[in-house]
Amino acid sequence: GCVFYKLAFRAFPNHFKPDSIYAHYPMTIPEENKVIMKNLGREADYSWDPPTFNAPRVELKTYQAAETVLNDTRNFRVTWGDASAWVFGEKTGFDYMLSGDTPFHAKQRELLERSLYQEGWDSRLKEFYEQITLQLLHDKSYTLAGTKQVDLTRDVGNLATVHFAAHLFGLPLKTKGNPRGIFTEHELYMANAVIFQAVFFDYDLMRSYP
Repeated sequence: GCVFYKLAFRAFPNHFKPDSIYAHYPMTIPEENKVIMKNLGREADYSWDPPTFNAPRVELKTYQAAETVLNDTRNFRVTWGDASAWVFGEKTGFDYMLSGDTPFHAKQRELLERSLYQEGWDSRLKEFYEQITLQLLHDKSYTLAGTKQVDLTRDVGNLATVHFAAHLFGLPLKTKGNPRGIFTEHELYMANAVIFQAVFFDYDLMRSYP
């Protein structure tokens, strides 16, 4: 049950929003359904806009095409503003520096660039990743059948980036050296992965809306 909407999405992939009430409750009258959802406190969970055709996604296959689109903010705009607002809230989500193409957003990107990419940033970043990679290899490896084993993707590659984010933004990781931290390594990885998926990688209608 509750998967009939996938049929509508697959039959009309360019007509529905991921949270369209018309797709999720196709056998109902939208006006009456809105009254019901309002009484249940779920009216805001759905889009009540009627289905309309949206042009399909166009792939850019040349450097020149990508450069043209990125430099023309008047005709080509970022597509994840709504997703960012859904994740972080209407009041702050649209203010995220990658959520728009306005001068306000451009100023934020310039500020972040000046703050992060100071002289010698690349060598310091390389040194950090070298140290954390060696540390994770040491901490996460184990012996099985007389052979050293480690899950390079789960316990090294993914977690190295988690430690970088925690170090950069002052997020309190719970580790052996800091048992009073708030997030475990895998908890913070999952939180970051979910945010990235919801904002930047949300193109499959069938998997977009839980």
